[in-house]
This record gives sequence, structure tokens and C-alpha cells, in this order.
Amino acid sequence: MTTMRRNRRQRQHTRWVELLEARCVLDSTVVFNELMYYPRPELGGAASEWIELHNQMSVDVELSNWRIDGGVEYQFPVGTILAAGDYLVVAADPTQLVDAV
Repeated sequence: MTTMRRNRRQRQHTRWVELLEARCVLDSTVVFNELMYYPRPELGGAASEWIELHNQMSVDVELSNWRIDGGVEYQFPVGTILAAGDYLVVAADPTQLVDAV
């Protein structure tokens, strides 16, 4: 795949057109379905951040050694499977999430 990046605009006809970087869109079976980022302090602040993953396909997906970094950090252990159509919530502090329910 070839990508191009231009830092300036080029004029085509009578209008200016911004040239953008070429990107390849990949199909994914697991998507970030919902995010809770920067929750209010009274809700626990950063410890209450969470990410919900969704397997949108009709096949199971192995998450072994997948890693999430950032506000929510987690490495999936070997043998972790997200079943077809299932959802999975990964929390920065799981006890904060359970206490909020």
C-alpha cells in the first residue's frame, strides 16, 4: 500500500482541495463498543474508566495476549475467548465498576 502526505493545499479548478493521507480500512471482528473516559470525580474519577468490547461476528475470537494501554490497561491471559456476538467490559479498577452497579 502506498501512502501520500502533502502539507499544503493544491488548487484544482477554482476551489482549494486538501490532499489527505491514503488509508486502508480493515475489517475487524472485535470493536470498541462503548467507552467511559474521564468520569466525574464523584463517580470515582480515572479509577472508574472502562471499555466495552464487542465481537460483532458469528465466530469466536481468541484474545490471548491482546493488550489495552492507556487509562485502562490490561493484558488478556492466554486462552481468553470472546464468543460470537458477546460483549466484554474491561475496567481500570474492576472493584470501582462493581461498586457503581
